[in-house]
Amino acid sequence: MLPNTLRPRGYRQRELKPGLHVPTGFIGDLKAIDEHLWLVWHPYRVMYDDVMNEYAGLLEDPRHQIHGTDNGLEVWGWVLKHQGYPIPEEKWHIWRLCWPNGWCHICPLQSTDAGYLGLIARRLYLQATTRNRYGDRAWSKKLQDDEEAAFEKDSARTMEMFDAVGQENKWLSDRVRENFERGIVAPSNPQKETIVSYSGQGNRSRIVRPLDDTEGGLVIPDKW
Repeated sequence: MLPNTLRPRGYRQRELKPGLHVPTGFIGDLKAIDEHLWLVWHPYRVMYDDVMNEYAGLLEDPRHQIHGTDNGLEVWGWVLKHQGYPIPEEKWHIWRLCWPNGWCHICPLQSTDAGYLGLIARRLYLQATTRNRYGDRAWSKKLQDDEEAAFEKDSARTMEMFDAVGQENKWLSDRVRENFERGIVAPSNPQKETIVSYSGQGNRSRIVRPLDDTEGGLVIPDKW
């Protein structure tokens, strides 16, 4: 049960059900690392401070807070919207209760897959010394930096694949450009003919269909 400490009253917050929402073993790992680590459900994408409670701050020094929405949901931060509607997120986040100041954001759970959660638990265990030595803010900043580094690495890998595929398909792009320069713009509609036969068949039939991209010579990776 998520503690009520430094949270508003009277708003709905999804109650974590071990084994249903998140594997029980992962929750045990979190508590073994730090008994003050808790999982909080985020129904919407939000902006949040590193440490939050239900206090909103002064007008000249505003801050994000844990508060309730018009539909009775409890949200942890400023709800982001698109065309006037909240942007759904529907993910669990790890927060740490830092009495008496507030709740410190640790990281979101991008998946509830057991392998991914195991990596998160090991990383939190290794980085717990950072928190003990430098404090909660430093720990949270370290985790955010790791998330950004992983995102940048994945983006770079995707761009490298995109460039490599572009080089492989350059001959086809050159041919299209040459055809346009010559005024050849009508679709060629290349087709593939397949003879269909089976045992005892008197007359063979055929199927004629357009070539797919790879049959036409275009190189497409299995996964971007």
